[in-house]
Amino acid sequence: RVVNWTLRDDDMRIDMPLSIVPGRTFDEIKNIIITELGKHKNISRKAPPGIYLSALSDKSMTVNVQVWINNVHTLQATKSELLNSILDALAQNGIKVV
Repeated sequence: RVVNWTLRDDDMRIDMPLSIVPGRTFDEIKNIIITELGKHKNISRKAPPGIYLSALSDKSMTVNVQVWINNVHTLQATKSELLNSILDALAQNGIKVV
């Protein structure tokens, strides 16, 4: 049995892992990302974004950003816009992404 969830609504969750050079606290990084996500019109307000520290080493920390978007048909464009704005915001705050 296959269920086509797009018949119910157009919401879809996307995951965006980011590898970041350590040096700032996770809370600082998380706040920058949340601020950027709040500016985007295609993010569904039904569920809050999830920002998780998923891996850590001396060379990088992996932060996984999970958001629900409100139009599955704009998946790639929305993901690209979100990543671009997050990268810009992190760079403006002196945070390097690897």
